[in-house]
Amino acid sequence: MRTNTLNFRCMKNYVCIAMLALAFVACGDDDEATEPSPALPSTLLVEGSPWTFQSMEINNITFNGPEFTIQEADTYITGRLQNTMWDFNSNNTGSLTTSDGEGFSFDYNFINQEGGLDFTTIRLTVADVEVFRLKNIVVTETSLVYTTDEECFGEIELGDVCVQATYTYN
Repeated sequence: MRTNTLNFRCMKNYVCIAMLALAFVACGDDDEATEPSPALPSTLLVEGSPWTFQSMEINNITFNGPEFTIQEADTYITGRLQNTMWDFNSNNTGSLTTSDGEGFSFDYNFINQEGGLDFTTIRLTVADVEVFRLKNIVVTETSLVYTTDEECFGEIELGDVCVQATYTYN
């Protein structure tokens, strides 16, 4: 009888060990939520549209005519850009609407300097001709920030002012 009791205890221990092992294996880190993959800049660009002008930081400035202060140039250009909106569509088309209601439609694609895919530069084209480049793009769910090569704002009494700047849209 002692042998049966000993066998029963051994069997009971094996069953307990097996149950513990099974419980240990079955309990993973269920508490950790899997984080979703971050959205691609191209997706954020479309989902955040339309983007409305918020601010500009002048990185470089040149004047074609009598000089005026950087503050005067900043005030003039910021005023011209108020209510300017970028709108990007999922079919790689978009539009720019300026504060005076003018604007244009364009096609766009992300490129790098070698022409390959990159999410830091957007090439805008009209009738397959490049018309503008947005560089050093940082796009989040709430903002679009980019720089441009020198662009000129002219037809003002003091002459043209050309800037290379960083623009922020929300």
